[in-house]
Amino acid sequence: MTDNHSGNSGRASFRGQFPTEAARLLAKYGLVVEIFLVLFILLFWQSVLITPLKILVVFFHEFSHALMAWATGGSVSEFVLVAHQGGHIVSRGGSAFLIMSAGYLGSLLWGVVLYQAARRTSFDRYFLGGIGGALVAIAALYGLGQYLMWFGFAMGGVFIAISIFLPNVVSDVILRIVGLVSMAYVPLDILSDTITRSTMTSDAYNLGQKYFGGAMFWGGLWLVISVIVIGFVLRRTFIDSRG
Repeated sequence: MTDNHSGNSGRASFRGQFPTEAARLLAKYGLVVEIFLVLFILLFWQSVLITPLKILVVFFHEFSHALMAWATGGSVSEFVLVAHQGGHIVSRGGSAFLIMSAGYLGSLLWGVVLYQAARRTSFDRYFLGGIGGALVAIAALYGLGQYLMWFGFAMGGVFIAISIFLPNVVSDVILRIVGLVSMAYVPLDILSDTITRSTMTSDAYNLGQKYFGGAMFWGGLWLVISVIVIGFVLRRTFIDSRG
């Protein structure tokens, strides 16, 4: 009886101590952890391990278009996500200029917000659960019979489950990874879609056709903005870690 009680107590103590100890180590060695995460992401960038996160960034891109459409008084009649890292929305009304501008910059902003939420707040599980909820909601509203439904329910469900059942430090690490992947993917996507293939239909191409400047103008502008923002975020990370 005594030995069994002691063993159970030890296991309970370990379960209680692990999240606290992991969070303490993450706070103390945050820069080392983030360097490791960056190296991991770069090493496996072309692998199936990172592919779901790239598709998530595409979701952020299309979701940003949709949010801007709703925010400027428009509506969204179609929201498509495909497995080869593509997608589109169909909107009616709202500000066409702001809606078309929201994709790349919006997914960049999502990356920055999630990364900073992990680094600077203790609400990691709520941010992760919120992203999971958005995935599930969009999949339910627009994804019937298409890839979006399977991706949204699967990844959204995983994020919600992690936010509820696992320690907050797990949500923290996932947010850092998602944020870093999103920030890294955006300039590469801009470069590919709007500059090296400037004649391909894209947000930048559509802006140039409807307003002025052409695909390379808008793509170049967004690329400069993304590099400046990412550089500022990484610089602040390094300064904060040294302090």
